[in-house]
Amino acid sequence: MAKADKLLDSFTDKTDGALSVKEDTLKERQKSLDDDMAQLDKRMKAYEDRTYKQFLAMDEAIGQMNNQLNSMMSLMLSFE
Repeated sequence: MAKADKLLDSFTDKTDGALSVKEDTLKERQKSLDDDMAQLDKRMKAYEDRTYKQFLAMDEAIGQMNNQLNSMMSLMLSFE
């Protein structure tokens, strides 16, 4: 009975039992993964903002080019 009790203590001891150590390790890993996810969320938000700004700039440039094209076409038609 003493051997069984000692074996169970090696698993369930609050400070250095195998289960306690494994639980602490898993909690640390979970915290690390949560931190990684938060960093990824920040990077993805920054990427989304940057891409949105680039799209708006491209859309504005296309609008300006279309206006220039229309002006040039009007000029060309007026020479005919």
